[in-house]
Amino acid sequence: MIDPTELPPPRARLGSMQLFPELRDKTYLCYASIAPPSSAVRDAISKATLDTATRGVDAWLSWHEQRQRLKKSLAILVGGRPQDIALMPNTSTALLAIAQCFPWKPGDKILLFEGEFPTNVIPWQRAAELFGLEIVFTPVDPLMRPGDPDFEPFKAALQKGIRMVSASLVQFQTGFQMPIKQLADLAHEAGAAFSVDAIQGLGAMLLDATQVDFLACGAHKWLCGPEGIGFLYVNPRHLPYLRPYYASWESVEDPADFLLGQKGKLRYDKKIRQTTDFFEIGTMPQMLAAGLEAGVQPILLLGPGRIFSHIQRYYDRLEPEMVDRGFRSLRARECAYRSGIFSLIPPEDLSVSALVKGLRKHQVYVSSPDGYFRIAAHWPNNLTEIQPFLQALDQVIEEIRSGETGSQA
Repeated sequence: MIDPTELPPPRARLGSMQLFPELRDKTYLCYASIAPPSSAVRDAISKATLDTATRGVDAWLSWHEQRQRLKKSLAILVGGRPQDIALMPNTSTALLAIAQCFPWKPGDKILLFEGEFPTNVIPWQRAAELFGLEIVFTPVDPLMRPGDPDFEPFKAALQKGIRMVSASLVQFQTGFQMPIKQLADLAHEAGAAFSVDAIQGLGAMLLDATQVDFLACGAHKWLCGPEGIGFLYVNPRHLPYLRPYYASWESVEDPADFLLGQKGKLRYDKKIRQTTDFFEIGTMPQMLAAGLEAGVQPILLLGPGRIFSHIQRYYDRLEPEMVDRGFRSLRARECAYRSGIFSLIPPEDLSVSALVKGLRKHQVYVSSPDGYFRIAAHWPNNLTEIQPFLQALDQVIEEIRSGETGSQA
């Protein structure tokens, strides 16, 4: 029998690939896309799988304690309480749940920012069609004005009778960290709730979720967990008002009592729980929950603040080198608006897709969302990677400009 309370915490050091042996011959800068599972994550998933294979239903019952411990860890990361956390399959599902359960009235308006990842748009569009709502978009560029963010367009949009604002913690294209507290305060002053898609930041920066009303996050990026699990934070002041349209058998009070041997417990009139975990509508993916805990533990041990500083030192060294090569940096001047993402625009004669494809041949992994050259380092990355990265980049640039790579498309 495997006791889930005795799983050893993984060792982790900033800049160390000890937990990522498969990445030692690579320069992996794609944590904004997918975090490769560490050896600790794989071990945790394997242990949970083996325990279930060995004990079946008895394992399912005993691993409940592990899920509660995971919620405590997630609550520490967001500055909330464990009872305000519900485990979810991903960011999309969490946002869909809020979009379906918010107490809408026909004609209510939802304010979104232009350029958001579709995860933070489509769930609200579905709610708009279902409940007769209106989507309003406002530009993000005024907030990105160096040294002097302009909140006036956002304030003006709030005057249109907005009930809900939803924003990403970090813009996936540019890496701009949104001024969440200021935006949430302005939204609250205007009588609107504020929701955050945190998947592009949580785990690589400090965050206080109590400043907002709802927060959704998946595990497979900066939390270094597996795909297929995430969580939802609900500020407790909203629980009495949510409509449980997103609910199922696990959402009710005493959901499993009819499975424990006593006859006559099967009922369909049980009340939906008045706790955030009513969003946990069915059987949880225990193996993935174990993997997420193993991914989060190093982040808690190292500290999101230290991880953020570690990443910024990496970019402090890399940014001038990229600028010298003709790239235009989109990194914010002020540290408060920076994130784990470092995006650039290459010189006009260099195709982003050709750069990304060429670097792959050198075992260098970057990404190109919406035509941006995006670098995303995390706590395992080390400054010693920078020079080999630049050497590979120089070679790829030379190959592109000489026509050796063929078409840049």
